[in-house]
Amino acid sequence: MKTKLLALLIFNFSFLIYTCDGSAEIRFVSKTGSSVPPYTTWATASDSIQKCINICNDGDTVIVANGVYKETLAITKRIALIGSSMDSTVIDGAGLNGIYSTYLTIDVRADCSIENFHLIGKSISNSLLLRANNFMAVIKNCETENSELVFVLFERSSVISGVISHHFADRYAIIRCINDSARPVIENSIIYKSIDGGYNYIIYLDYGGNPVIRNNIISINLLPNAYSYGIYQNFMVNSLTIENNLIFGAKKEAVSTVRTIDTIRVINNIIKRSFKHDIGMWITYGNKTIIRNNVIADNDIGLYIEDGYANTDYNVYWNNTNNTYRYGRLGEHDIIADPMFVKDTIPFTGLADFHLQKYSPAIDAGDPAILDVDGSRSDIGIYGGPLGEKYDYKDLAPKAPKGLTGSLDSSYITIKWKKNTEADFNYYKIFRDTAASFTPDSSKLVSAQSDTSYSHIVPHKVNKYFYKLTAVDSQGNESPASEEIGIVITSVENKEVTIIQNYQLYQNYPNPFNPYTIIPFRLKERGYVKISLYDIKGELLGYLLNEVKEAGYHEVEFKTNNFLDGQLSSGIYLYRIEVIGAGGIPAFFDMKKMIFLK
Repeated sequence: MKTKLLALLIFNFSFLIYTCDGSAEIRFVSKTGSSVPPYTTWATASDSIQKCINICNDGDTVIVANGVYKETLAITKRIALIGSSMDSTVIDGAGLNGIYSTYLTIDVRADCSIENFHLIGKSISNSLLLRANNFMAVIKNCETENSELVFVLFERSSVISGVISHHFADRYAIIRCINDSARPVIENSIIYKSIDGGYNYIIYLDYGGNPVIRNNIISINLLPNAYSYGIYQNFMVNSLTIENNLIFGAKKEAVSTVRTIDTIRVINNIIKRSFKHDIGMWITYGNKTIIRNNVIADNDIGLYIEDGYANTDYNVYWNNTNNTYRYGRLGEHDIIADPMFVKDTIPFTGLADFHLQKYSPAIDAGDPAILDVDGSRSDIGIYGGPLGEKYDYKDLAPKAPKGLTGSLDSSYITIKWKKNTEADFNYYKIFRDTAASFTPDSSKLVSAQSDTSYSHIVPHKVNKYFYKLTAVDSQGNESPASEEIGIVITSVENKEVTIIQNYQLYQNYPNPFNPYTIIPFRLKERGYVKISLYDIKGELLGYLLNEVKEAGYHEVEFKTNNFLDGQLSSGIYLYRIEVIGAGGIPAFFDMKKMIFLK
């Protein structure tokens, strides 16, 4: 994928400047100009974008200096409209009546390009940021906010490229192609939505044409009572291409398509969900659908096909409740395995990285007819295929083993844990000592094995043991140590043990997070547990847990959607645990930081 996740994107765009008869002008707009027509120097620059457009001829270029231009626009000439910076060249239509519509900020009435602007809509219900009715609009390297509809593109082969949209009121972009030969494109864009209610469509394809959706990052944060589709095709199109997109967090369907005259191609995407009970990919009619080289993970249903069998193969499914349903089915070369992303967490946190690790089962496992940019067989996922990226695969250590439990049976102590899922996992090291909080080293190593349980006979003179584990891959990379578990043998005859553990508040995961995170903790003994949430100023916001818990390991799920009516702001928060033990005596407290990003 050519866009780097979670980093500033820099796009090299050529200006779309129309040339007609050689008389085209370059005109200027600036807050410091003298506003003297025809605005052909910075000194005589117009103080209004619309005033400059009004005297333009077809083929002119309008260059706009940094500043906030409080106006709505009607683009009636074939021009290139170029801002100086996406960050600081602002067209703000909030609170203004549109030239042609109360709800419209930019009305495109001629073929044009618009580049390098921050575009602000009217901040009212049903407002529309930009409409191109039967004309071609090329929108590049722009940031948008505060319109329910962002772009409505009719008829022609318009392009949206390098657009960053991450504000609350933006509901969806619509492509409507009445002209069946049109090939509109949405590419290289970041779309991050916080949505407060109702049904929402991030990219909505409506009628005809041959839309192409490629190399985009679509991440969705849903507040209470909200549902969202990632890419939604409403009516029949001639063909549809969806390739090299990350679609994360939709609550309904991430990709939803209906019938096409020709073919739907869903190639080299990652479709991940932060919500259960929803569908990664819903295909209404499968007979003309090709599904290749996708990672489909963390959904209730990975692939749902309502009618007809799709041409689906060479995909990776992982951690779905059901990989396929109804007419959906696994292809001969589909893989059910951990794709082994470098950092599998929420986009836009600064930490997520969906490149593949060196021994991922998705490397060179795609359709042999599709090649990577280096000419090798395609990887599965967003960095594979001809639109992908050549990069060095990192050889990372496995994750630390989790879920340790202990028991006593027939004079044997048994320790069990959850199995690691990395493809290059090799074996576990089990360390044991008679002292708590020990350092696992070669002197404490008691076993090296691939099984997820370890047993040894109860000793005669020792009644207390502590255990830790590490995971080792085939290259010898070793994970951090697991949490410690301790066992006290209270009665061999009655097969009784007491699990020894210290009080511990662990770091939440994922962190940063949105819209949920897990807060783990461990209790040495049964106690009354209160977990409180504070803002960075130390003001109490509420309680995440307030009840009695038994000794052992526990996790609390914190869903921001269900907290403070879903109005938690981005920022640093503190979570604090207090444990009251037997007799009402305080037993433990601790506090840690976590980061919430909308």
